[in-house]
Amino acid sequence: MSQRYEIADLLIGGNTINVTATVEDDGSLTIFDLSFGPSADAFYGAGRDVEVWLTIPPDAVSRLANCLFGQLVDNPADKAARHLAANYQGDSKAYRKIEAFLDQNNIQYESAMWT
Repeated sequence: MSQRYEIADLLIGGNTINVTATVEDDGSLTIFDLSFGPSADAFYGAGRDVEVWLTIPPDAVSRLANCLFGQLVDNPADKAARHLAANYQGDSKAYRKIEAFLDQNNIQYESAMWT
């Protein structure tokens, strides 16, 4: 059963931003960002929401945990998700910052978007 951690659930200038980290049953980690409101409407059309997510596969989650903690840890996906949730709590740019961290540390992930 997957475990979800809230990173940000914000209302800013009429825009709703919700970012979560989910530890998946297979040991992967998914970072999900749902945004809607005037900003999404202006860019994508009225009434549209924007969903972006990235999934870090289990083998790359170990690398992420090592980058975050400087060592290998038990339950790396859960510990990494908790760490990201705590360190980016309430940050409207959490998704992009986490993505940039992954890129800077050459941590593999797959990303997708839906509008």
